[in-house]
Amino acid sequence: LRNFAAEVVYLDVSAASLAVARERAAIRGLTNIRWVNDSILNLPALGLGAFDYVSCTGVLHHLASTEAGLGILTGALRDDGVILLMLYGRYGRRSVYDMQALLRTYLPADAGIGEKVRLTRQLLAALPASNSFIRELDKWRREIAADGFGDAGLYDLLLHSQDRCFDVPELYRLAGSAGLDLLGFVDRAAAYEPLNLLAPTASQADQRAWLASLDLPRRQAIAEQMGGDLSAHEFYL
Repeated sequence: LRNFAAEVVYLDVSAASLAVARERAAIRGLTNIRWVNDSILNLPALGLGAFDYVSCTGVLHHLASTEAGLGILTGALRDDGVILLMLYGRYGRRSVYDMQALLRTYLPADAGIGEKVRLTRQLLAALPASNSFIRELDKWRREIAADGFGDAGLYDLLLHSQDRCFDVPELYRLAGSAGLDLLGFVDRAAAYEPLNLLAPTASQADQRAWLASLDLPRRQAIAEQMGGDLSAHEFYL
């Protein structure tokens, strides 16, 4: 939007993240950004106006109430506005939640962040290959490796105090709670169609016909379970 009469508002509760984004914008010569260091929970009081478009990825599933957070974003949206949302997926992160549950039991409750990270890395190095997270370690390696997101990534993935996941039916209920329509999935959109996941064999003809007869939300829900690897949902509302 650098060549349009548009204002971009960057809202972030983290001053450190805001500083990184601000430097990136400066490198690119972007001057149409308003920088706000605050929480989206305070959005109604910030007087920022109504938005045509809101991008909120990886945030609402860390709030005490995802529904309340979405309601606040919806309140700042114009009637014909659109929200791009990314939330964690239930089935694609099963091994992550298994590990989170183990760590809540295994780690001392009074340990500090640094100590929890150290003990978690120690545990990961010693776990058997049968552990569900270790079986999927290659999938999550970039999140926790020193040459990836490092300790911050490990904490975000495995030790975050608030981490909520969603399946497709829950996404539709979430959208409905804010009076919004789920318009479509962005990332890996083809993975939400079950007919894309089944081999087109003659023996599957009846099942394929039945799947094709279902309404879109139900087809998408079945596809998510069939694939089992959607660790995040990115979609327009």
